[in-house]
Amino acid sequence: MKAINKMLVCLALVAALVLGAVITLAVYSNGFESFSPLYLTDGENVVDELDDIPATGKVLYVKRAGFDKNIGDYTVEIVPNPEYEFDYTADGQTYHYPSAFDNLTPAFNIIETDGGFVLGYDGDMLAVLANLHGAADITSEQLPEGDPFILHVYADYGETFVNFGGYIAVTDIIIDPDGVIFYHAQEEQPN
Repeated sequence: MKAINKMLVCLALVAALVLGAVITLAVYSNGFESFSPLYLTDGENVVDELDDIPATGKVLYVKRAGFDKNIGDYTVEIVPNPEYEFDYTADGQTYHYPSAFDNLTPAFNIIETDGGFVLGYDGDMLAVLANLHGAADITSEQLPEGDPFILHVYADYGETFVNFGGYIAVTDIIIDPDGVIFYHAQEEQPN
């Protein structure tokens, strides 16, 4: 009888420990949504990709997982995605992206808000490069597909990052007998 009681007590302790670990993990991960100590939300969902940023900006909130919800100080930085490569010309000089710049943050309009920030991007990669170079004449043979930027948010207790920017804003659509042709704002249109 004593052996059965000891075994039942041990099983109850193990079950309590497992339940405690699951509850702690659920709180720490914001309901199992993010296992990073720092993460971004759009107000409703955890943000792990940004592919719908309007030119007017997207509000993102910085959240801290765990029992201590105090965000504290954090830094927002935009850096080049090392997997996104192409050559471009700025005022006659050739550069290679992503090695031309380490920090792209000055080219973006980031406005701090209560508990987060607003990130604006109009989808124009060449305008970002023109802003960084202070040059009006930026050209590139062809921009590859993918996300050229990494939004990096970090604090003393953790960091998170999200790739973004993988689309080009279409400014004109011209109907041609051979098909539909899309032109980017930086491209010269045929007559």
